Amino acid sequence: WFFTFRPLLRWCKEMTTRQVAHALPKTELHLHLDGSVSEAFLVSRAKVHNFELPCEPSKVRDHLFDLKMAFWTQERRVGEEEEVKLEDKKQSWPHFNFVNEFLQTQDDLIAGTADICHQLIDQNVWLAEIRFCPSLHQEKGLSLEQVVEATVEGFRSGAGDKLFGGIIICALRSLGIEHFKEMIQLTKKFLGKGVVGFDVAGDEGNYPLSLYKDALEEACLAGIPSTCHAGEWPNSTENIRIAADVGVRRLGHALTLRSDPELMERISKLGIGVECCVVANLGWRGSSWEGNHPIVEMYNAGIPVSINSDNQLLSGTRARYANTQEDICHLVDTLGCSWTMVKQILLNGVTTSFSELPEDFNSRFETEIDSVFKEHRINIISNL
Repeated sequence: WFFTFRPLLRWCKEMTTRQVAHALPKTELHLHLDGSVSEAFLVSRAKVHNFELPCEPSKVRDHLFDLKMAFWTQERRVGEEEEVKLEDKKQSWPHFNFVNEFLQTQDDLIAGTADICHQLIDQNVWLAEIRFCPSLHQEKGLSLEQVVEATVEGFRSGAGDKLFGGIIICALRSLGIEHFKEMIQLTKKFLGKGVVGFDVAGDEGNYPLSLYKDALEEACLAGIPSTCHAGEWPNSTENIRIAADVGVRRLGHALTLRSDPELMERISKLGIGVECCVVANLGWRGSSWEGNHPIVEMYNAGIPVSINSDNQLLSGTRARYANTQEDICHLVDTLGCSWTMVKQILLNGVTTSFSELPEDFNSRFETEIDSVFKEHRINIISNL
């Protein structure tokens, strides 16, 4: 009888996990604005701008995944050809470009940021740090300051008193050193005024962090809380090493840490947080991390890992959205993590955040976790 009912038992366990995952308080430290607005937002802004969608409103995400997969296929084909010039590989990402068409006015940015905040509140996220590159939002004449002000206003209006956090300003590797320095200065100007930190994002494969090491080090020495996409792309472990050398407080993804145990130990000793994006990495660049994401190895090494969506609209798979609830389900049901481990990972999201939080936030966050476990009769020593 056990084998007959095993599929039903597995289904019941997964449903319980999903209920608990939704109820638990969560954080989002690695979340891109232009990859996380909702389909409903895109449809509504298309109407505002009299823009004819290339698909049915209900198929917007499918269309974006078509664009993404076509780009990856083309990129792999170009990458396999010999003597390809770097300039020939400076392709923008069409799925992000499509979304950014609807984030070019102050009203767009306010509505888009607020839309993400509403999604997060519905998912029971308590703390969020939404990142974006202001330079991508100037096609209709906005100044960089106007772009940041609108995004900050959108966060404040969307978050209300239910969501804490702020905005992280990104510099894109492919836009060069002057852009990089400009984003650092912009971060300085708005730090503590809705902006909470600085990030380095974009193409690790063609633009190694060594190009920007001095500028990033200056930002860290100036006291700007900094994170950096590093170790996300193949053969990019050196970027993690450089980021640690200059003093970043967090790393985005850091998947390639697995290949360097000594560096993993160093990151642990330095207390650098890693923003893991578990479900988001399942289909990253056509590869699969199913059942094999290195978050457990990082955790066991003592690294303060957190779980994050990366892009709630554009990451994950066609069948599975990327969000922190899905990450928890994957940790428990696929990677075999205990609820004790899940609790610590959730707490790491608070302790490694850049945001100024109420004095009692940490204790209330932990108390809520314990309350959810008690309500669902979960023994946090095991997965029983």
